[in-house]
Amino acid sequence: MFRSARLNRFCIKRYSTPPKQFGDPHHVPPQHEPTQAPPKSLTQFEDLQRQEEAQQKNRFGRVALSIVLNIVPLVVVWKYYSDKLERVKEESERQAIAAQRIINREHIKAGMLVTDVDRLNKRIQARMGLHIAMLRKQLADVGIDPVSSDKAVDEFTKTVDNITDLHRAQEPAFMRYTPQPAEYKDDPKFFQAIERFKQRISHQEQPTMTTEAPHELSSSKSPSS
Repeated sequence: MFRSARLNRFCIKRYSTPPKQFGDPHHVPPQHEPTQAPPKSLTQFEDLQRQEEAQQKNRFGRVALSIVLNIVPLVVVWKYYSDKLERVKEESERQAIAAQRIINREHIKAGMLVTDVDRLNKRIQARMGLHIAMLRKQLADVGIDPVSSDKAVDEFTKTVDNITDLHRAQEPAFMRYTPQPAEYKDDPKFFQAIERFKQRISHQEQPTMTTEAPHELSSSKSPSS
């Protein structure tokens, strides 16, 4: 009984006492203020940052475009002159090859000419030697010994100063007997006469038959002279 009365007094005392904020007229309880917008300066900073980024992008684009516009003409000019230089080089190589071919062709022609002249000289010497052999055989057939080669060499040494100037050949007595290389050039009749004479010599025919070769020789040379 005593306990319940005491509890009732405590509860009445507890709930009958007002809170301190109501008892103190100067005390202001905390108030819940609404959410405020971000400061205006922060929004301006973000706008400036975005504008700066856009300007940087535009600046980079202009720089890249300027670089491209400056490099492209250089590349075009380099390509043009490179192709032109390559064409000039190829043309020079073709001209050098053509010139070398012409030089080689001329060398071949010169070599062929030298070979032909050498062959002609050998044929002329062979014909002159064969003519001398024919004359020697004619002398031997009539019992006359021909002049020896040693005596001819001695006469050449005494009467000739150089190979192309025959003093003795200028004398009338020797002029008509001096052989001329032009007389032994290619002549079909002369060649046929020599071939027939060689065949007669090889078959050892009669001496009277051998005298026909000089007659054919003179008849073959008369039209050319």
